Amino acid sequence: MYDAVQKGFEKSSGELMAWINSDDLLHRGALNTVSELFSSFPQVDWIQGLPSFFDEQGRIVQTGSLKKWSPFHFYLGDFRWIQQESSFWRRSLWDKAGGQVNRSLKYAGDFDLWLRFFRHASLYSCSALLGGFRLRKSGQLSQTHLREYLAEAKNLLDSELENLPEEKKRTLSRIRMKQGIHKTFERFKIFNASGFYARVVQPEFRLPPAIFFDRASQSFI
Repeated sequence: MYDAVQKGFEKSSGELMAWINSDDLLHRGALNTVSELFSSFPQVDWIQGLPSFFDEQGRIVQTGSLKKWSPFHFYLGDFRWIQQESSFWRRSLWDKAGGQVNRSLKYAGDFDLWLRFFRHASLYSCSALLGGFRLRKSGQLSQTHLREYLAEAKNLLDSELENLPEEKKRTLSRIRMKQGIHKTFERFKIFNASGFYARVVQPEFRLPPAIFFDRASQSFI
């Protein structure tokens, strides 16, 4: 699959990039929205829309929550899921990250690409519906080969952690320590655990602001 995806990218020439698998769908007007977002926010190199899901008939049957992403979520094993069909990026980021998908992988090529993107850019989350994943009863790789996907992802993550810059290693160590304290506060109810997390733990993730649609201005802010 990734050999074919790479061949497609090699034929592309646009400033903005993405790929969508044959069973999934873009939402109506998605490409115009993506163009507006990247034009309005020059600091954004990589964006994900609100996660969404279609059924076999093409109906929108579910949307996920707007999650802000940090590479430290990935490093801690919290990577489910950046929705590939709802992700778009600038060609400049693609080039910085090596200009290719990993054709040696069978299942987790998107995961590998996200790890490499995180080395160079923040992932911004947007409230707009851009692309959606098709939910089928059976026969999808995401169902039948989830175990293999996770095994590939773990190998990639282990390698990434081993080669993290020292600054990121120190940040990751602080997050783990503070998360441990937070869990202790939750367990024994001896402190305002949620307040501790918001004030002490969450800032370590250095989350970019989310992008929302503003009714008054009819634009994204």
